[in-house]
Amino acid sequence: EVSIGRVISLYRRKGIGNKLMELGKAVAKEKYGATKIKIGAQVQAQPFYEQAGFVPISEHYLEDGIPHIYMI
Repeated sequence: EVSIGRVISLYRRKGIGNKLMELGKAVAKEKYGATKIKIGAQVQAQPFYEQAGFVPISEHYLEDGIPHIYMI
């Protein structure tokens, strides 16, 4: 199972996170043959990941006291 870790950007709203996500998805497909990519997203960032094509597959859960959701 292929997973992408955190996408962090010091400069929000500049497209850097989108570029990192697209590159991460491309590498997962090309290098690892991924047909599905699973992420554990912070609930507050769910719209960002939905924009990148991910869909929720779980209920919310806590990780380090922060609400998260699994997405593919």
